[in-house]
Amino acid sequence: EAALAASRNNGADLDVALNLGLVYDGQTLAVPVAAGTFSTAEELRAHVQDAVDLALQTSSLGSPGDIAVTVGSDGAIRFGLGHSLGAPDGAEAALAAARTGNDLTTGASFDIVYDGLVVTVTVASGSFASAAALASHVQAAIGQALADAGLGAAGDVSVTVGAGDALDLAFGHGLASSAGAETQIADARSSAHDLDA
Repeated sequence: EAALAASRNNGADLDVALNLGLVYDGQTLAVPVAAGTFSTAEELRAHVQDAVDLALQTSSLGSPGDIAVTVGSDGAIRFGLGHSLGAPDGAEAALAAARTGNDLTTGASFDIVYDGLVVTVTVASGSFASAAALASHVQAAIGQALADAGLGAAGDVSVTVGAGDALDLAFGHGLASSAGAETQIADARSSAHDLDA
């Protein structure tokens, strides 16, 4: 504690940069956060978000905005996924109705809600050797629809084979517990908004 206190410059500066570790899609993302002085929690949040975005981009693990940095109601910095997928029930039902075994005899068209926006997906008809091959075909169509809408990329929505060979849609990314990074920032903060180490 004495070393921490000694490093503080009247509670306003981050004298030593932080090195945060976040686990995104099973890969450790190293996030260096530069020293700085902040007047508000929002300025601090934006500073950390910029660092996370840069780390995602330079590591090729993701794109800016894939991990969202927010300020909790308690003023703490929090990490979460930056995108969302609405309930996929309608899409899954449309795919089930268009299937005969592993084939899509007439193709399928359905809407998904990605980041709160409706995206129409059209899946071409085709014959497939397995449910997994059909899932790959559907996933490619969803990825293309997201890219065409300027909202996402291949893999942002995953299509997997579930019980009874049903096709299940889910958000394609994961963020493991960020409690360690959140604690690291909380421990380095002073004056309620500033980072200090």
